Amino acid sequence: MNVAFDMSLRWQCMAMRRIQPVVAAAWTASYASRLTVIALMLIVAVSLGGSRLARGAEPDARAREGERIAQMVCSACHIVASKQERRPILENRSPDFCAMANRPDSTTRSLAHFIIHTHWDEKSLPLTMPNPMLTSAQATQVAHYIVSLRGHCTFGS
Repeated sequence: MNVAFDMSLRWQCMAMRRIQPVVAAAWTASYASRLTVIALMLIVAVSLGGSRLARGAEPDARAREGERIAQMVCSACHIVASKQERRPILENRSPDFCAMANRPDSTTRSLAHFIIHTHWDEKSLPLTMPNPMLTSAQATQVAHYIVSLRGHCTFGS
């Protein structure tokens, strides 16, 4: 990891610690505030850094990068790892990554497609997944991470 990226990441982590109380207060205010909080969290998470891996990276590296992205973006609604820093904010949680990984029809391709194309708006009922605003490469890395969990999850349902 280069020094400039490392310093940038440290600054961004410090900034996130400062805005957490503001996010918590806004979250309890109203439904509109919750949507705003989710949108802001997604924008911040995506701005924290794009993919650092080349497209042709080895599968384990893609899965590791996918876990990093999932910890930043997906953990707001899903349990993504056994050592997740924060619990999901939703009362009725979304499926955990273990459950998704162990579905017989889950493939890297189908999961990446779902991440990129399945989103909700305020008129969608029941609510589906919000747009995580990931690039195609990032969605594929998250999908690689999910598939890498198949058969040996230590968390989730």
